[in-house]
Amino acid sequence: MCAVCHQNVTSAPKIGVGWRHSVLLIIRKWAVSGETTVDKYQKKEYMTSGVCRFFVLFLGAVLLAGCASGPKYGEVNGAIPTLKEGQGRVYFLRSSAFVGGAAQPLIYVNNQAVGRSEPGGFFFVDLPAGSYQAKATAETVSSLDFTVYRNETKYIRTAATFGLFFARMEFTVIHESMAEKEMADLSYTGRSLSTPPK
Repeated sequence: MCAVCHQNVTSAPKIGVGWRHSVLLIIRKWAVSGETTVDKYQKKEYMTSGVCRFFVLFLGAVLLAGCASGPKYGEVNGAIPTLKEGQGRVYFLRSSAFVGGAAQPLIYVNNQAVGRSEPGGFFFVDLPAGSYQAKATAETVSSLDFTVYRNETKYIRTAATFGLFFARMEFTVIHESMAEKEMADLSYTGRSLSTPPK
């Protein structure tokens, strides 16, 4: 090769060296990290869809958690015994609700367990006339002082509300007309009745 040709070849620009070097660096980086841009995108997409699936399952669990099962109020109403003389009857009821469905604490009356607060359920307890305290424990201890009179029927609604970390229970005495309207859609969760439901 002549001197002129040799000079032209050695001095010619090395086309493509820059992008080849960049590709090599990218390949090396991928080899070390084990992830490509596509991998990272798919991973991010998978994590996002996973979070969405978690919330869907969580909401479903909350909606379905602890729904009371059993005969409706209209089915057992005829089987509920007549109130004994000198006693009063207290109904505890809880409508189905989105908040606190998983919280189903025992209800105590003067420290005696009488039933459980279940979403969509109700039960009753007969008590001698006198003063009482209803109590339930969820995130905190909730209580209600009330008086039972002779031959009286009282209705107490239990409900779960938002707490700091978990649901809190609350008690509310309600009127008979409101209680019967709510109980029409509720299931009986109390002790077995001696007379079979009609």
